[in-house]
Amino acid sequence: MTMVPNDGPIRGSARIGLLDMLAFRWATFRRQPWGLLFLCIALSGFIVLATLWELLESAWQGRIPTALTLAALTASILACALVLLLGISSTVAAVDAFQLWTLGEQRRCLQLEVDQARILTKDAMGTQLEVPWQSVHQTLLTGRLLLLQMKPRGWRWIPLRAFTPSDLARMREASGTVSQTGT
Repeated sequence: MTMVPNDGPIRGSARIGLLDMLAFRWATFRRQPWGLLFLCIALSGFIVLATLWELLESAWQGRIPTALTLAALTASILACALVLLLGISSTVAAVDAFQLWTLGEQRRCLQLEVDQARILTKDAMGTQLEVPWQSVHQTLLTGRLLLLQMKPRGWRWIPLRAFTPSDLARMREASGTVSQTGT
């Protein structure tokens, strides 16, 4: 698999930001059905357990819950689930922001080179990461990122703003395996 035509490497540079990291989290979360399944099961289980708890508590106190009571209970449980989901999302964003802050400015500024054999990423400190195309299982383009699904698993990402529109067009033409998504 390659995304580069034979007429030379594609070079670019970008500064990694928090929105890039959050876009990566969102794009990969949607492509991992087990994560979404776990979230749905956890929220459903929370709602069922809270409803059962209220029913048992009502029966123990000798009162019969009315439809209005159950509706209010369900609404409060959904509100708690939403607060829990927002708390998890905020925690993920805070962890990403902390990681970005600890990364340092010189590590956030990347030089990228994509050619027939590999993707080379260098930072201002001299650290470089080379990803050969043989280790890439699938490529996906979102609105902000080029996602690389690695073999046997895992993801890497490159911000698309690192490349000129003509370079992006060259990459799209060279590869018939790139999926375009709306995010």
